Amino acid sequence: MSDRRSRSTAVLAVILPLALPALGSAASAPPGSDDAPPGFQPDRRWREPVAMAVSTDGSRLYVANRESGTLSVIDVGSGRVASEHEVGSSLSDLALLPDGRHLLAVDEEEGLVVVVRLDGREVDRIVGVTVPETPVGISLEPEGGRAFVSSLWPRSVSVIAMNGEEPGRPTIELVGSVSLPFEPRGVLAVGGGKAIVADAFGGRMAVVDGDSMAVESVRELPGHNIRGLALSAGGDRLLVSHQLLNRAGRTDQNDIHWAAFITSNLLAMPLAAVLDPAADPIDESRLYHLSDVGDGGGDPNGVLVMPDGTIAVALGGVNEVAFGPESASIGHRVSVGRRPVALAKAPGDRRIFVADAFADTVSVVSLEDGAQASSIPLGPHPEPDAVRLGRHLFHDALLSHDGWMSCHSCHTDGHTSGRFVDTLGDDSYGTPKRTPSLLGAGETGPWAWDGSMESIADQVSKSVVSTMRGYPPDAAEASAIEAYIRSLPPAPPIDDCEDDTAIERGSAAFRRLRCDRCHRPPTYTAPGSYDVGLADERGRSEFNPPSLRGVARRPALFHDGRAGSIAEVFEKYGHQLDEPLEPGELEDLIAFLRSL
Repeated sequence: MSDRRSRSTAVLAVILPLALPALGSAASAPPGSDDAPPGFQPDRRWREPVAMAVSTDGSRLYVANRESGTLSVIDVGSGRVASEHEVGSSLSDLALLPDGRHLLAVDEEEGLVVVVRLDGREVDRIVGVTVPETPVGISLEPEGGRAFVSSLWPRSVSVIAMNGEEPGRPTIELVGSVSLPFEPRGVLAVGGGKAIVADAFGGRMAVVDGDSMAVESVRELPGHNIRGLALSAGGDRLLVSHQLLNRAGRTDQNDIHWAAFITSNLLAMPLAAVLDPAADPIDESRLYHLSDVGDGGGDPNGVLVMPDGTIAVALGGVNEVAFGPESASIGHRVSVGRRPVALAKAPGDRRIFVADAFADTVSVVSLEDGAQASSIPLGPHPEPDAVRLGRHLFHDALLSHDGWMSCHSCHTDGHTSGRFVDTLGDDSYGTPKRTPSLLGAGETGPWAWDGSMESIADQVSKSVVSTMRGYPPDAAEASAIEAYIRSLPPAPPIDDCEDDTAIERGSAAFRRLRCDRCHRPPTYTAPGSYDVGLADERGRSEFNPPSLRGVARRPALFHDGRAGSIAEVFEKYGHQLDEPLEPGELEDLIAFLRSL
């Protein structure tokens, strides 16, 4: 077994974090930075830190926890948790307000942005505003008066405004929301009333104007899994962490080893070109490689730029932080806790904080060659159940050859990157297929495009060995990943049709046309394989029908993505139509399918 795989297995077996040296002694703490109260002990629970904010005086680190909905307050001087506070149900992001006494916390589960008052280790939730559901990202304008909030499944970005009509008690209001043609996650306000919003799954990127409440441009970048957005030290370049799949590459040992199949990168583009709808920002861009032969950097996440131009990137799949100067390569690595996702600058020097989502720790890293990280545990947690273990493994690039990819690298957050991959899923090369969504897949066996896999655990084992080129997972690992996949609900429908009668007519047309022969309710699939009249490169045209639940969320349809929309399935390809559609039936079918 390789050293990297051994390290992954060890982390799985012993998940409890180790308390390593702290930032400094309590005696050297900044004025007013008192330690935790005597006897303070965090509760035993899972937290999953995903975002951080440092107080203006550098004495406190505020950590947003997705799993518990709590805000952990770390005393920077002593390097320990001073307090923990119930703020919401599932926190996804944070933004510190310019007054330094309040921050905005995003509650993904409740669909809220909450104003939190800060007073040392004390935290009070004072007011909130409802935004479109599943908000996952926030970015404060440099001017400080507004913030942009991305909402995943509603495909929107909202603008909220802050004011201080009551002294010491800022209020917030929802100005409005802008619809997007993709599900967003990353958002970065860049000044001048504009924000850059990135695709949560694929490679699209939009520029949104908060003054006119309009989308100014949408581009397709050559990549997917965009997880980090930042400006360069000079503010003139946009940095984007992402992965890039080569459709011409194969999942054989050679292509993976020599970076011909998938790579992890940081793309630096001129900000002026990004903001100009007529320009091509790729023309003058620079691509930093975050991995190298023998040293993959699967699943890059948050990006942080230091004042001296040093760039740091969290490599979530391999439990490391990569860093280096903007003018050279980002080639230095330091190991941190499991699944680093977010970075924040520590006060005064070249240290940074790292949110280790799956370790329930915050690592402290000095951006110096050969440095080692210390760790601040956020509190005790229970033993992980099978679903949690499976989720950790699903996001673990150390299961793959040299750490190049995890399951998440193609099946982003259990959904799909929308990219095409040439694997042995159909036991052949030269026949790239669209990456299917795994949301709701636990109920839609058999699995694989040809329906050849009778169990998810068998499919997982085959994928780890023949796609990721890793060591065979043991039965417990494969079963845990299966448990996680079975826990994933289908993607929600796109609720943009208010005409219930159109949906009912579409449902009737669906049955009249006998679409339900292969797509049977309630899962809208069937257990067999059928000749669909659309052959792959080797002439095979029998496929297991994918579920139609969440079909409107897919950027391309059919095994080879030849249809770019539901309308094209019927209009351009006449898929399985024995007779022409009646007037109005196409619109009704689209309304029905978008409701699934």
